[in-house]
Amino acid sequence: MENVEFRIFKKGRGPIITANRVVYGLGLISASFIYLIPKYLQEGVTEKIGVFGMFLTLVLMVIFGFTKFFTRKSLSGTLDQVLKFCENEIGVGDQRFSLKDINKIEFTVGDYFDQMEYSESNLNPARSNGTSNTCRLILTNGTRIEVKFQLIEKFEFRKMRELLIHYHTSGKIHFLSLIDYLGIKDYKEIQEFKKSLPR
Repeated sequence: MENVEFRIFKKGRGPIITANRVVYGLGLISASFIYLIPKYLQEGVTEKIGVFGMFLTLVLMVIFGFTKFFTRKSLSGTLDQVLKFCENEIGVGDQRFSLKDINKIEFTVGDYFDQMEYSESNLNPARSNGTSNTCRLILTNGTRIEVKFQLIEKFEFRKMRELLIHYHTSGKIHFLSLIDYLGIKDYKEIQEFKKSLPR
């Protein structure tokens, strides 16, 4: 049974400047110059600033709305550590957790590098960096370990097949979760797969 590794994503600290925040923030400020500020200050200059700001907002919306299809989300973090799955233990960076000390293993997967995430109102880059996948370990002492990790290809997680089956037969992964992780959906295929599992 081969070990499988993924790179752990650790989010960076501090605010992240995004196209959404720049454009919608500028639009909100510009609207206030047009509709709100003139009530308290002399009209004319503030209104011109607001109109120019709204024009700039529309231009940026068009630019970001077009370029988002060709750009990828910035990483805004690091991929320095490794999430390593072995037959008898799971490594999270420098930590090692023996399988016997793990009560439950859960995953949330579906994101991969360069995956398209389209939304009309979203002006941020539409191509993913593949780091929105999660691994949760619930230890026998009640401790919860949760990390994000990166997938490069769409079905890359399926290389975990043998290990996932092993974790299931060891009582760490529920059967319904197992077939979900492996992408088994057809009823007949589910029944045949269930029969093939070691007892």
